[in-house]
Amino acid sequence: MEKNTAIKKTFSELVREGLSVVKKRLVEKENKNNGYLVISGKDGKVKKVPASEL
Repeated sequence: MEKNTAIKKTFSELVREGLSVVKKRLVEKENKNNGYLVISGKDGKVKKVPASEL
């Protein structure tokens, strides 16, 4: 039998990639609905940002 030689990824890499996909889909969905996203700025303050700006 031949072993699978695919590149192995760590669990944290898989989670990071998954969250990236989810973030992209969320922004696309809210952009279609002309919606807003609530995010935290670098200073820790909450901001309401139109999805079209992200």
